[in-house]
Amino acid sequence: MIEVFIENVVPVLVQLTIVVDVKVFTLNNPLVVTSSIETALNDLYSVDNQEFGNTIHFSDVSRAITNVTGVDYILNLTLNGGTVNIDLEMEEFPKINTITVNLI
Repeated sequence: MIEVFIENVVPVLVQLTIVVDVKVFTLNNPLVVTSSIETALNDLYSVDNQEFGNTIHFSDVSRAITNVTGVDYILNLTLNGGTVNIDLEMEEFPKINTITVNLI
């Protein structure tokens, strides 16, 4: 006899607040760069690209931003007020709450 046990787990959304100061190449439209950064980060943490219990890697956030056309470099970056990875529990799922992009 095979028994199956399925546990219902209520997902817990972990709110992400990302603040970044970026230097933009002179010839690029700042509004387009800002919008592209927001899109890149929302894509990175979309439901299709994440799983429960993943680690939010600081380097992934940084890479997503620096890969945006028009970004020269990042001066400062914080993820939930810090500069370290965020380990999620098995029932936790990341959700972007706020993205603040400051252009320098």
